[in-house]
Amino acid sequence: MCATAFGAPLGFRDIAGKGRDEVVEGARCCVTGVVTLVSGWRGSSGIVADLDDPNGHAMWFAGEVNNTVVATLRGAETLHVGDEVEIVGGVSQLAFAPGLKAETVTVLGSRTLPAAPLRRLRDFYWGLMDNRRACIDGVLMDVQEESGGIVRLQLGTSDGMFLARVGTGVGEWRELVDANVRVRGIAMSVFNIRNEFVGVQMEVLRADDVSVLSPPPEQDAIPVVSLGSILSYSPEPPDCHRRRVRGTVTYVRSGDFVCIQSGESALMVDTSSNGFSVGDEVEAVGFPCIEDGLGRMMFSQVFRVGEGSRPTPVRIGWVELKTYPVKESGAFQDFNARFVQMSGTLESFAEINGRTKFTLMVEGYEVAVEMDDVLPREVRDCVDARPMLSVVGIVSFVQERGLPKGRMPAIAERRLLVSSASDVVLVRDETWQSWRHWRLLRRLMWSAMALVVVVLLVLLVRFLRFRRDYLRLGILTQERKRMAGDLHDTIEQSLVSAKIMLDTSISLSPDAPEELKRGVAAAQEILMSAKSEIRERVFNLRDDELFRNSAQHILKAHARKLSGPGIVRVRSQLRGLPDTLPAALMSDILFIVQESVTNAIKHGHARNVILAADPSEGGHGFVLRIVNDGEPFDPRMAPGPESGHFGLSGMRERARRAGMRFSITDARGQMAVRLEVKP
Repeated sequence: MCATAFGAPLGFRDIAGKGRDEVVEGARCCVTGVVTLVSGWRGSSGIVADLDDPNGHAMWFAGEVNNTVVATLRGAETLHVGDEVEIVGGVSQLAFAPGLKAETVTVLGSRTLPAAPLRRLRDFYWGLMDNRRACIDGVLMDVQEESGGIVRLQLGTSDGMFLARVGTGVGEWRELVDANVRVRGIAMSVFNIRNEFVGVQMEVLRADDVSVLSPPPEQDAIPVVSLGSILSYSPEPPDCHRRRVRGTVTYVRSGDFVCIQSGESALMVDTSSNGFSVGDEVEAVGFPCIEDGLGRMMFSQVFRVGEGSRPTPVRIGWVELKTYPVKESGAFQDFNARFVQMSGTLESFAEINGRTKFTLMVEGYEVAVEMDDVLPREVRDCVDARPMLSVVGIVSFVQERGLPKGRMPAIAERRLLVSSASDVVLVRDETWQSWRHWRLLRRLMWSAMALVVVVLLVLLVRFLRFRRDYLRLGILTQERKRMAGDLHDTIEQSLVSAKIMLDTSISLSPDAPEELKRGVAAAQEILMSAKSEIRERVFNLRDDELFRNSAQHILKAHARKLSGPGIVRVRSQLRGLPDTLPAALMSDILFIVQESVTNAIKHGHARNVILAADPSEGGHGFVLRIVNDGEPFDPRMAPGPESGHFGLSGMRERARRAGMRFSITDARGQMAVRLEVKP
């Protein structure tokens, strides 16, 4: 019936009992057997056992791919335990033993399965009897409900713990905690992502496949035992039942576990109970278990029975942690969950959501510290100095995983669990004192430097303000001097001349009427008053043009202004001028240019004037020449102030006051006023 064109397919005994690597993935198969388990969530999958020995070799078959049914069921609407079936498909290399990828499942008949044999948990270690029917006795330790109405029972045996999954509701299971029970079902291996064996799980079909061998004891009847004896070695195997212990709370991780200590013995107690504080006297009822090679109490209930204070921490160093759990003398010592005090240097830390993790270097070795608080401020402030800390907390060892059973666990990591920041104390040793002095000196140095910078900035601001005010005052003073020169050379001289003429007129007319004399005197007063008022007004003038524009721009603009009336043509050829000149100096230069052009027109009848500027030979300053094509004259023979002509004398006086060298030359029939300017 199962023959194919490719040869005889593999049968049940060709596959069952073989290792996963002893079969070929995808090889064709035609297997006849009896169904011992139908998966509750996969109606086309389950366990098939040998027809001749239903309690013997068995293997998993799957009729689904990615939760989609691909197998065809023949001869029945659904599969049931006890169905005799023929499965056609391919071989699959599963985690521990080969299985089947079903394409068709044909129901051939049905039978009643024999009673499952009673076995120990260790019989199923490492997948030696994977997928077989069995009964296992154990103590019910915990009950949890999974999705789909599946109940997960945690059971303990002298060989260890295992899970049993029952496809019914929770019911009254929780009332059976601590009872001796017998579980009938299929024992399957539990493995990790690397297909490594990590435990055993029983698949149980019905609630009545779990029978109670003896009811749980009353909680009040559970005797109180010492913490030191709860997991100590004994030639008698443990009975796996609950124990009652008492002690002082030394650490609390709310909703997860508490640490309690009595004398030199300590224990981690897993519990979902809340509301405990360090120092509380408590009583705990739970199951002593070995987890990852270390003992702790699991599935526990904790009750507060009084208030007290936490014990005095025992001081330990790296020697005690390194040789744990045996002293150098060979005697046994136990520091796991003990309340201890350790000293070391702070290497690094990180604060996340109000909790702190930091590394303590103890005698050259790292100890990881977890604290349910943030570091004290004085510690954070000097973390860069790697300060010495004295830390009080609970020792927690992390064991290496995957060690063979029976081997003493090796320590992979040493941790210290700290309750609060008050358990971390800064040790003010010589190193810290030296760092503190250096930090104080550094702060003083930075403070002094900051103070010097502030003082320099203040002085700079004051200097700039003073310089601005000084320059402004100097410019205004120079401008006033220039205006005073203009006043003296022009308007003021005119007013004085008018007054002199009035005086002369009165002196030449001694017989003039008194009314005339009084009128002349009044006119003289008016002239002097006008003179004073004009001087005062002129001194208060401001001319922004001399401050805004460059010297070249001002001279070119002045040349265009002089050419404006059309009397004379003024051109400019300017080289070597600085970007800016002091306003007073620029004012004097413009006056001399103005006066030179006026004289050239008035006395020389000039038609063309050139403003020519060239840099000085030494590179400092420039030479300005005002050249005109008017009639030449001898400057030495020109009339002066004694005859009422103030032009040349005024230009010389201005040049002298401004520090310029003034000269008049006659070159090739052209008159030129020459100024040597050194700003």
